[in-house]
Amino acid sequence: MEASVRQLSESRIREILVGMPAFHKKVGELGRTNGAQAPVPHPSAENHQSADSLDDVVAPYFPDDSAEVEFYQDVMRLQELWTYVNMTGPARPRIDAAIASLRLQTTQVMTNVPDPDMVALFDAMISSRIAQLESVTDEELSAIERLAPEIEKELIHRAQESIRGRRARSDLPGAKRRQE
Repeated sequence: MEASVRQLSESRIREILVGMPAFHKKVGELGRTNGAQAPVPHPSAENHQSADSLDDVVAPYFPDDSAEVEFYQDVMRLQELWTYVNMTGPARPRIDAAIASLRLQTTQVMTNVPDPDMVALFDAMISSRIAQLESVTDEELSAIERLAPEIEKELIHRAQESIRGRRARSDLPGAKRRQE
């Protein structure tokens, strides 16, 4: 299951920024419970249906709308690349260092994991991550640099909104007992 990598253009970044309030609202609604962190029921092992792949296991939890999936992937890419750009100094050397670190991890996994199936799994995961980082273009990084103030404003706004939401929920009856 190799996810396609889409480069972020300046216009796509602007689309993401416009769509983030609705995106975060939907994510927030999906994650809410009526009580204090209701436990997720886990069926016993014999009640799990067999699956041919990881895709079969996670598919019920993801939307069928490809535009929604692409938006989520682009939001994650934007947040990661904004983090690289937002640090002091150029982003490219940090991305290259992350790639080198992942290659070293691949070597360590290949030599230290005795199970060939696990080696193949780790190799696929790490190789996919390396491919994502290698796909970062200088044009993407430049677009993110140009829009950094707008991106930061949106990300900080979301973080502040999340904190306000937590404070509001801590005012609910019984919240003080849970905090003690």
